[in-house]
Amino acid sequence: NPPTVKWTVRCYHYENRLLGARGDLKRIESSTSSKKVITHTATSEFNFGSWKDNTVTSVFARSQSFHDGKSMAPFTKLSLSKILVLSDAKAREDYFSQQALS
Repeated sequence: NPPTVKWTVRCYHYENRLLGARGDLKRIESSTSSKKVITHTATSEFNFGSWKDNTVTSVFARSQSFHDGKSMAPFTKLSLSKILVLSDAKAREDYFSQQALS
């Protein structure tokens, strides 16, 4: 399956709301809360002309041989991240122009 690059935009502002007021004519105590109000959302995806998966799988494949083919690995991976590498100027131009239209 081809990778998916999705852009999501949320426009918002904060509104201060009065929760309550109490007291007498000389002294009034009030409390407020701030609430995030989303006014608009939009989502779009990048259309790839072509793509290639360069994921390195050899480390996991080698680790299985240490445990007689069991799915247990001699290491723990703490985090994963994705990186999008655009192969040439045309691909970068397409990516950023589509992103600007989102």
